[in-house]
Amino acid sequence: MKTLITYSTLTGNTQKVAEAIFEILEGEKEIMPMKNVKDLASYGRIIAGFWVDKGEANQEAGEFIGKLKNKELGIFGTLGAYHDSDHATRCIANVIARVSKHNKVIATFLCQGAIDPKIITRIKEMAALSSGRNAITPERKQLWKDAAGHPDQQDLENAKRIFSVFNL
Repeated sequence: MKTLITYSTLTGNTQKVAEAIFEILEGEKEIMPMKNVKDLASYGRIIAGFWVDKGEANQEAGEFIGKLKNKELGIFGTLGAYHDSDHATRCIANVIARVSKHNKVIATFLCQGAIDPKIITRIKEMAALSSGRNAITPERKQLWKDAAGHPDQQDLENAKRIFSVFNL
């Protein structure tokens, strides 16, 4: 069964994870950005990656995975929040809910990833305009600093381990 590893990326984080997964997969496989995928019929298995935007897969990835039917799926993503946060749990659950009705989800993975500097600038601008509601706290600054170092080698190894189930 042919496997497609595909991804949508803003900063390159999701592509790094996709490439790590691709390295360990056996058998017939292809890797490409979602925007380049033309035909889904030739793939029995799809491993799709996204970056989190507003608690969900980014728009491009959301539209792509929404079209998937009767596939064995792997779902992975990157987000600025900590991978073990409640926010991360809700994000992956939202994506699984979107695809699990018409597909069989085999594996999922979510890790922290560097945040696009433009997004951080936008958050700072919004905080300056609000009355403290979106304050830039020391905790938020630490989150941004921590995210800048991800995905790291441990994240990539974790993704490889989780998606090795596709080799069974």
